Amino acid sequence: MDAFIDYNTQLLTKESVDLVIKGRTKLHQGRLPVTTVDYHKTINMKGIRHFPSPRLTIMMLTKPTGLNGLAGFNITSFSIRLIPEPDGANMVGTIYIPNPSVMTITMGNVTFNNYVDGDFIGTSTLSDLVLRPGNNTLPMRSTVNQTLVIGKVTGTYKDGLLPVDIVGNSSVYDGQHLEYFEKALQSNRQHIVLNVGAALAAVTGGGGAGETE
Repeated sequence: MDAFIDYNTQLLTKESVDLVIKGRTKLHQGRLPVTTVDYHKTINMKGIRHFPSPRLTIMMLTKPTGLNGLAGFNITSFSIRLIPEPDGANMVGTIYIPNPSVMTITMGNVTFNNYVDGDFIGTSTLSDLVLRPGNNTLPMRSTVNQTLVIGKVTGTYKDGLLPVDIVGNSSVYDGQHLEYFEKALQSNRQHIVLNVGAALAAVTGGGGAGETE
């Protein structure tokens, strides 16, 4: 499990990842004799090297593209609910997560902890998260301490631009915590600036939905 956790952490935070395949199997085609195949080397995903003899050593060096720390992660729009919705969400919006890898990653229900100046302000949830290769635009639901946020906006951040640190918390699929994803998410911190002033103005009749800057 530790090795798989480390792999997922590297996959999430690095631009590329070295993968070593090691093992042995049997290859049998029609009436040809059974051939032993050894997998024990770092090999390139561009292909499999030449088979030199009936006993094959397949040397594949794969350096798959990683998620590069979720570079480009952003909350593209959001709105505030003064009265929480039935699930407790009082902020809903859209989140953008690029996946530069060739892998489709199913992570289940993923939650993030949100902080401003080190103060915990609430959680955000992405339900049934599947990161497909390319650009992913997904619905986000958050439960936020609005009193604390308004205090930040009326105090230190009078321009309404709130610097938010977002850290992965949990990944749950079919009721089971996926520790190998959770450890990777918890190791990665995103920083964005939310235009909370615009979102607050929207619910008081003074403007549109919030955006990131």
